[in-house]
Amino acid sequence: MISMHFGYSRDSAEDIKIAIEKRKLSIRSKVKSVIPCDALLLNPIAPINATFDVVGSSLMLDCAEGSTYKQRLKNASALVKSGGFFVQFSNGPGCCNWKCGSVFFKVVDPQTPEDNAIALDEAGFNILQTANFELPPFFCQDGIFDCKDMFLTVCRKRY
Repeated sequence: MISMHFGYSRDSAEDIKIAIEKRKLSIRSKVKSVIPCDALLLNPIAPINATFDVVGSSLMLDCAEGSTYKQRLKNASALVKSGGFFVQFSNGPGCCNWKCGSVFFKVVDPQTPEDNAIALDEAGFNILQTANFELPPFFCQDGIFDCKDMFLTVCRKRY
């Protein structure tokens, strides 16, 4: 369950919320910068031309309208150095929307884990590890997600 990734032995809603806040603080202290990007562009961070050791995507490739999922993934791949890592959180099956703050995002191009694996391969990635996370009930009850799980995929870009 989620608790094993946040260092807690119980899965109560309060424990998970506390663990998430601690993890946020830890991550924020290590991130050097956040660069705005547009997954619909061949170079998502134009006009900057750069590649990175690690690129992460949390649900945004699922929700960007205007191109195919495979194309958005290829665009994201252009940001990853050869041998670099791509870390992706994606929606589980049956997810139609999710909420961040007061904004709802619609999943425009739902992917199965198998579809995602094919798209990652075509974008030049080798999958190193995948995990399926069952979401705590309060995520669904609070209207944050309309699905019951998420997927984490860690990949390495081929040389």
